[in-house]
Amino acid sequence: MAHLELHLANKEGTTTEELPNGRTYIIGRGATATLRLGDRNVSRRHCSIMITKLHTHLTDLGSKNGTFVNGERVKRNRNLQDGDVIKIGRNNELRFYQ
Repeated sequence: MAHLELHLANKEGTTTEELPNGRTYIIGRGATATLRLGDRNVSRRHCSIMITKLHTHLTDLGSKNGTFVNGERVKRNRNLQDGDVIKIGRNNELRFYQ
């Protein structure tokens, strides 16, 4: 099962979120986000991660400050690979594992 390891701004330690297949997760600071980040540099609906049996797909949802995977800005969408590092907002880092 895929999972994200979260390294959040201004917090010590890490949190791990299990990501079952067949779901789409919205990451942002808004109330409707599946995974909420309390960072003003994160849009209310910043990006989404869709997980299928074959791929895990990240889509930037038009965020103001961008979504970065392994240091490269995601212009619209990108398939995630095991070990990819996702940066959202100023200091929020997520590591994707399959």
